[in-house]
Amino acid sequence: MNAAPPCPALSAHSRMPAVIRSSLAAAALIAAVAPLTVAAGCHGGSAREAAPFDGAEFVSVEVSLDQTLLTDDDSEALVAVDVTAREASEAWGSAHIAVVIDASGSMEGARMEDARAAAHALIDGLDPADSLTLISFGDSATVHVAGARMRRERAHAHAAVDELVAEGNTCTSCGLQAAYDVLQGARSDGLLRVILVSDGHANRGLTDDASLRGMALAYHEQVGVDTTTIGLGRLVNDVSLAAIAEAGAANYYFIPSSSEMDEVLGTELARAHRTAVQGLRVRLVPGDGVRIAEVLNTGATWNADSVEFDLGQLAAGEMRTLLVRVALPTGDMGRALTARATFLGGSGRVYEVSAAGRVERTDDPAAAKASLDPDVATAFALLRSAQQIEQAMSLVESGDRAAAIEELAANREDLDAYAVAPSVQAEIDQLDEMIEFYAGVETGSAAAAAPERTSVLSYRAQAAERRRGTPRSQAYNAPSVATFADE
Repeated sequence: MNAAPPCPALSAHSRMPAVIRSSLAAAALIAAVAPLTVAAGCHGGSAREAAPFDGAEFVSVEVSLDQTLLTDDDSEALVAVDVTAREASEAWGSAHIAVVIDASGSMEGARMEDARAAAHALIDGLDPADSLTLISFGDSATVHVAGARMRRERAHAHAAVDELVAEGNTCTSCGLQAAYDVLQGARSDGLLRVILVSDGHANRGLTDDASLRGMALAYHEQVGVDTTTIGLGRLVNDVSLAAIAEAGAANYYFIPSSSEMDEVLGTELARAHRTAVQGLRVRLVPGDGVRIAEVLNTGATWNADSVEFDLGQLAAGEMRTLLVRVALPTGDMGRALTARATFLGGSGRVYEVSAAGRVERTDDPAAAKASLDPDVATAFALLRSAQQIEQAMSLVESGDRAAAIEELAANREDLDAYAVAPSVQAEIDQLDEMIEFYAGVETGSAAAAAPERTSVLSYRAQAAERRRGTPRSQAYNAPSVATFADE
């Protein structure tokens, strides 16, 4: 196939959420981003129309159905799409990391000390060709270091970290905008990543969740910046931070204690250094007469004839699983669903990999039963469980623990049919632990407000990561209620 032509300038306004377009602050963002031509990245849709290279060397795509032989009575099927990054064979060059730290008054003391220690550890882990941008924000943003190359400016970066102090309010948008401004001008020879660390709620600048999400979305789609978020402590606005990370095609982490910050920053840096592909989008196209009836994962964009997911970056060895339920036509069939993955390699080329899942009709019920794939049904049960855990945590947060316990108990009962799988048994054990914990809080036999809020944030973060497609075993936030302790 031919190489993709250079990407044209994209219109940020055409893809910006309406609530963002209506704000004066976002108007400046649109004006700044819209004229850009995305260098060697082209995370937007127009580059996907060019003829891509075969990407099977970098990414594998596997489509599995819960049943490949169906009787005339079967009207639907479950489909699992596994997308796995292989070892990268095209170098991505340097990593441009912007660490954006909440320096409002609530970060004073141990939290800021831990933030400084984590930043020092991250600087030590950067490769000589990598660059660091360090920004703190309170009432406004302060750029302590802008694009410092570690080969010659590592000591300068360490010195800047020691200058971090906590005071003032929380202008999250100020910190993000300063980071995007620096990365927008970075050389297009590697990865662009923002890591936002915050322990509170935005109360200066853009404060609503939709506007903050819109910033991350615009700079991801138009410039190629991924935005990871780290929520610290039980007072954090996890809904906002999770939305920013989803729009920025990256991870959201919740950490109850600031002492865990160095581990998370280390995890993100390791993923950046192991990056296999960027700009990964997966489009699910149903076959003739087939309709996608339900999508269990978050982050789906529904089109007239398909569903698309923006998965962002994948590190070597990482996998994402997308799960959908399809409604099937009567009569003979063939292709039930095709998954097309397009992405960028380290050379800046656009690649594509596709795979299809097929089903056939049979008048032999025994043959239909023999074609069952229990792994697909198990994957659905686990992701459905994550969805129900999110719902139960919302009930806990609203004060209706009794309804939350009922939701968790029903969830556990649904999983009993799949308990033979070790991953399902681990999920059941966690549900039992959750039910016992919240029942204890409800009856007054367990500690109340602080640990309970921490548990809600932890479980919700774990569920959100799994619903983005991360397998349960790879999810970072996998808490035990025995560990819940407020700072």
